[in-house]
Amino acid sequence: MQDEHFVAALTLEGWTNKPKCFQFLELCNGSKNCVFVRIVDTCAGCAKGSKHVDLTRAAFKELAHWDVGILNVKMRVASEPDVWHEELWGPQN
Repeated sequence: MQDEHFVAALTLEGWTNKPKCFQFLELCNGSKNCVFVRIVDTCAGCAKGSKHVDLTRAAFKELAHWDVGILNVKMRVASEPDVWHEELWGPQN
């Protein structure tokens, strides 16, 4: 995972329906600041039992200023894009 990619890591526990690795999520901070991220890892350092999504700097910057630190966002599982942008989500395979 690199900071310029729009990717995320999820906590291991705390989910009712945990999204699967390599699925896409849409995260929104309000109605106009949204970002699509690809799940690529687990977040072992996040609070145990929390429903936590750890974002790269590039993805977080789409939602809020970096200094904010932690956000409460709306989240939904999104479908894979029709066109793959490796510079955003990393290698497809």
